Amino acid sequence: MLKKIFWITLASVSMLAIGVISLLPTPHSVVLNSNSFIIKHAHVFDGEQVLRDATIEIRDGIIQHVGNDLVSDALPIIDASEKWLIPGLVDAHTHNFGSALSDSLNFGITTSIDMFTSADVISSAKTDRNALTKTDKADLFSAGMLTTSPGGHGTQFGIHVDTLTKPEQAAQWVARRQAEGSDFIKLVYMPNNSMFSSIDRATATAVIEAAHNAGLLAVAHIDTLDDATAMLESGIDGLVHVFADQAVSQEFLDLALENSIFVIPTLSVLATVDHQRSGAILANDPSIKPFLNSASRQQLETDFGDATWPGFNFKLAQQNVRRMHEAGIMILAGSDAPNPGTTYGASLHQELTMLVSAGLTPREALRAATILPMQAFGINDRGRISVGQRADFLLLDNNPIENINATRNLHQIYKNGFAVNRTTTSANVVSSKISSGYLSQFAQDLNGPSNLNWATTDDRMTGGNSSTKLRRTNGVLEVQANVQQGFMFPWAGAGLFGDTALDISDYHELSFMAKGSPGVYQALSFSGSMAGAPPAQTFNLTEEWQTFRLPLKQFHGLDSKQLIGFAIVAGPRPGKYKYSLKSVTLESQ
Repeated sequence: MLKKIFWITLASVSMLAIGVISLLPTPHSVVLNSNSFIIKHAHVFDGEQVLRDATIEIRDGIIQHVGNDLVSDALPIIDASEKWLIPGLVDAHTHNFGSALSDSLNFGITTSIDMFTSADVISSAKTDRNALTKTDKADLFSAGMLTTSPGGHGTQFGIHVDTLTKPEQAAQWVARRQAEGSDFIKLVYMPNNSMFSSIDRATATAVIEAAHNAGLLAVAHIDTLDDATAMLESGIDGLVHVFADQAVSQEFLDLALENSIFVIPTLSVLATVDHQRSGAILANDPSIKPFLNSASRQQLETDFGDATWPGFNFKLAQQNVRRMHEAGIMILAGSDAPNPGTTYGASLHQELTMLVSAGLTPREALRAATILPMQAFGINDRGRISVGQRADFLLLDNNPIENINATRNLHQIYKNGFAVNRTTTSANVVSSKISSGYLSQFAQDLNGPSNLNWATTDDRMTGGNSSTKLRRTNGVLEVQANVQQGFMFPWAGAGLFGDTALDISDYHELSFMAKGSPGVYQALSFSGSMAGAPPAQTFNLTEEWQTFRLPLKQFHGLDSKQLIGFAIVAGPRPGKYKYSLKSVTLESQ
């Protein structure tokens, strides 16, 4: 806390005392509205080294002085005794939409590096990041459109993607991205992935060469050691994930060092895929929880379901990061938010913890989230505490050099030199109690309680190719689901949805009877304002009627006070399914 100034009347002071007053700490309310001031007595990690009891002078949002002496007493002064001052954090792997940049800044991330977004976002981002005005948003640097093939990773999100299929298209494709303002080029290379198509090696190489000819970095999304090694041989500048299908080879390490590449491991999302539930743990951290909005909390608590995904071994991923770091490969901190189990801002603090667990020291982890991303992406005006840098920095209550989790205890965030007012959790939205636990009356119609209604649901809403048909007969809902590739998690089936959120907190279980084409199916839950993959549970159908009882607490991320609906669907395995539902209910304790 800032020290309070005692009011002193003119009658009790001399002219000398008036001169002393100007050196006393300034009330926080004054500094909130100015980006010109002085911070004294802070322990500073400048991106390279620690400066004890340092003075920082900021004028108009730019750092003008760093040292142990006071250059001017004409500015407001903040006493930061016993506080730690570090550069604003950088998340080197995000996908930004909605409130992403505000949520990021709320947790001390002052710069976000985006790996896939629209050209419209880039234009406004460049205007914002060049300004030194007061803001509640982090700055954004982005690849814009990613390089992928028709049906490749990136095409499953329901937005237009400029795809390519052959090397001859690479130069013009890169030229279009440069015209749109892309800061670098990101390509997807997964030639052996069973879920998506991919550009081939020749096309990937041509894109990398075209990017370099245009003066742009090229980074790659890969999912195996072999694909990563191929991209190194093709001249890639960085990898935006660590692979976890097998142990890193010496060939890879030698080639990575020779080419001076960087790696953004994104351990947080790998942990979620491997069922570590680390996001849910983060959501309940007392230094994080008060600042999470409802959507962020749900994102942290959700996961990728019960399926086991080959090539996503979290322990192996950590071991590979350790060996890369020991070999001298540059490691950058990135969360891959907002994938399941991650969220904007908060997840970078978890990523730092995971990097330390993978062998980096706290100091090295801080560098991975401050100065090193700026060096890797050629951004020169931030990431350090030095003269001429933007005044994007954090004041911490504890020493992050000793304990990396100190970054979570944010005393004050500064963006463009302005103090940022953090947003705390607002009161829960009050929803009406659901009128009944009987969710189906298929003998009569497709209506449920409290204006809920049964209808088709499939991945066409996100640009997928799956489809569904429903029919009521003899008190049963019959579903024909055609699940097709085209979305990362394809689905098709029946859903129960309404227009307003409902409170189902008096119930503990979703129960239903079902039979159909043998295979694995999913029950999905939707609630609150969450974006991304809904909480899900899987179950196995046979051709005989079975009763399924799914505990609501196992829908990780479900907000039972703000239910939007449920869905019972086929997928993600492609195929044609026929199944029947009846007696869908919510059961109380």
